[in-house]
Amino acid sequence: MRPLWTYRTTSAFVSSPSVFDGCVYFVSVAGEIFCLRIADGTLVWKTSTFAETRSTPALTPNGLFIADYGSVIWSFNPKSGSVNWRKIHDAAIFSSPLIYEDQLFVGDAKGDFYALLLSGEVGWRFAAGGEINSSACCNDRNVYFGSDDYQLYCLDKQSGREVWHKQTDFWVTSTPAYHAGDLFVGSLSAMLKLDALSGEILWRYDTQSEIESSPAVTSNYVVFGGFDHHIYCLERQSGKVVWKFQTEDIVFSSPSVHGGLVFVGGYDGVFYALDLHTGEVIFRFPGCSVISASPAIAQGKVFIGGEDGIARCFEFQRGAVVSDWPMFRGNSSRTGFSLLG
Repeated sequence: MRPLWTYRTTSAFVSSPSVFDGCVYFVSVAGEIFCLRIADGTLVWKTSTFAETRSTPALTPNGLFIADYGSVIWSFNPKSGSVNWRKIHDAAIFSSPLIYEDQLFVGDAKGDFYALLLSGEVGWRFAAGGEINSSACCNDRNVYFGSDDYQLYCLDKQSGREVWHKQTDFWVTSTPAYHAGDLFVGSLSAMLKLDALSGEILWRYDTQSEIESSPAVTSNYVVFGGFDHHIYCLERQSGKVVWKFQTEDIVFSSPSVHGGLVFVGGYDGVFYALDLHTGEVIFRFPGCSVISASPAIAQGKVFIGGEDGIARCFEFQRGAVVSDWPMFRGNSSRTGFSLLG
C-alpha cells in the first residue's frame, strides 16, 4: 500500500468522501465541494454551499446531494457542479443525506426527519424528540436513525409511520448499520446489536467510553472506534471481542472494510490499515493531522480527508470486497461501506 496523490485545500475535511463514475467528491468544512479524478487527483470542478458543511455527499447519476449548517439541502449536477435545486429547511442539518431507491432521507437540528423525493419535494416528515446528528440507514422496508433524545428510531420508509423506538443510555450520533436482519449502533459507552424488525436488544458490548464511530459490519465481524483510543472488532453473532487495537487518541472516524483490511483514521493523525481477522497493523501513515472523516474505497484505492485540509489517495491490492450490506445505496456517510466505482 502506498500514497498515490494528494490535493491541498485551505479548509478542513471532517466528512467522508464519496466515489462515483471515476471521480471522488470531497466536501470541506467551509462548504467547498471538490470533484477530483480518481486516477490522479486532478480537479474536475469545484463549487460551494457558502455555509459550514459537515455532510457526506450522496450520489446518483444525475444528482450530488448535500446538506449544510445553513439549513439548506442541495442537489448539484455531479458532472459539472451546477445547481439542480436547493431547498431551505427550518433548522441546521448536521447529518448526511441517504439515498435509497427514489427517496432521500435526512434529519435536522430541530428533530425533524424527512423523506424527500429526488426532485426536492417533501414526501413525509417525522418529529423525533431531539436533535438529529445521526445519519440514516435503510433496508427494503424501514429506515433507521438515532437522536439526541437517547432514542433509536425505526420508521416505515414509505409512510414515515413509527414502527418502533428503543431507548439507549445516551444520545445516538453514530449512524446505524443494517446487516441480515440485524441493526448495529453505538451509544455513550456501548455497541448494541438489535433485531431490526422488533428493536429488541440482542447483545450489548460495553467499552466504558463514548462511541461516535459508526460500525462497519461484515458477515462475521463488527468493527468500530471509541473515545477510549481503541479500534474494536467483535463477533457479529455473539458480540465477543475478536481483537482491539490501541491508538494514541480518540477514534471518531468510522472504519471501512475491504479485501480483508480495516481502514480507519484517528485523532492521533495516523491513517491505519489493519488485518480484519487479527488487528495486526498492515500499513501506518502518520502526519495526517486529526482524522475524523471516514475512508472511501474504489478501484483498488482508498480516499481520506484530514483536518489539515489535505485529500489523500492511497493505492492497495489485496483480496476482495467483504463488506456487503445493502444500506449504502449512494451514501458512504459513516457507514463503514463505500460505493465502489
